[in-house]
Amino acid sequence: MSAARVREGIEKILLVDDYAGIAKVLRQMLSQLGYHVISHTSSIEAFEDFKADPGKFDLVLTDFDMPKMNGDQLAQKIMAIRPSIPIIINTGNSQNITAEMVKAIGIRGVLRKPNTVSKLATMIRAVLDDTRTKEGVTT
Repeated sequence: MSAARVREGIEKILLVDDYAGIAKVLRQMLSQLGYHVISHTSSIEAFEDFKADPGKFDLVLTDFDMPKMNGDQLAQKIMAIRPSIPIIINTGNSQNITAEMVKAIGIRGVLRKPNTVSKLATMIRAVLDDTRTKEGVTT
């Protein structure tokens, strides 16, 4: 996909990855696509940020394997507060994620590391647009 065909956005994304370097690169990629990004390297801090203002975010992009609280656990806690929020798991270790787990939790997408701008843009836009369609919102 060429850069000219990458769909951009303006939504606010909660980004969670326990590796600061990965979080920084992802934040830059998403910001270049026009998204407003709040990033955390702690899933616990990310949850506290979400809990403080659940309506502030349009999407959550979280790593799967993290200390103290994995991405699936974070997703469950977030969706207990706001069930309709779209969540994408970003993982480098696909053996720990099953299609059944994703469906049971309500996760909307799974990205495999390493990420490219094109992969990120395509998945995020598809999930956001699908969420809007299901909620009856048109752009």
